[in-house]
Amino acid sequence: MNQCRCPRQIIPGMESARADARESPGRHWGRGTAAGSAPARRLAPDRRAPPRRPNSMSKIHIVRQHTLSLEDARAEVERIAQRVESELGADYAWDGDTLSFARSGISGHITVTEDALDLTIRLGLLLSALKGQIEEQIASKVDETLAARGAVPPPEDTD
Repeated sequence: MNQCRCPRQIIPGMESARADARESPGRHWGRGTAAGSAPARRLAPDRRAPPRRPNSMSKIHIVRQHTLSLEDARAEVERIAQRVESELGADYAWDGDTLSFARSGISGHITVTEDALDLTIRLGLLLSALKGQIEEQIASKVDETLAARGAVPPPEDTD
C-alpha cells in the first residue's frame, strides 16, 4: 500500500493520525474518494487549467558600471542599505561582496564588483503592478548616486 502524503503524516507526533490514514484510505488527502461519494471529475485534455508558473514574483534587474574602488562601492551600497532599512524597514546582510535584503513584498540582492553594481529585486504580487515605476525610480536613484560620486565611467567609443 502506498504511503499517503497528506499533512497528517507529515506532522511529527501524529502517529495515531498515520494509523488512521492507513486504515481508512478514502478519508484524507490524496487517496481517492470516501466511501459512498462520487469520484472526482477530470477535465478533458483540452479544458485543463494552464500550468502554474513556479515563481509568481516580478523581477527587476539593473546593472550599472562604475569607476569606484571595491571598498568605496561597498561603502556606498552599505549607506544606501542603512537608509532603506531605516525608511522602509528592510533587513539586510552581507555575504562576501553581495548584500541581500528583504521585507514584506520585496527581496533581492546587490552584487558589488570592481567595475559594476548588479541589482536584482523580486517584487511580490501587490508590488508587481508597480514594477515599471519602481524600476524607473531605482535606476534613476542609482544613476544619480553614481553621478554624484563621479563614478560613472566615460561612454565607450563605437567607432
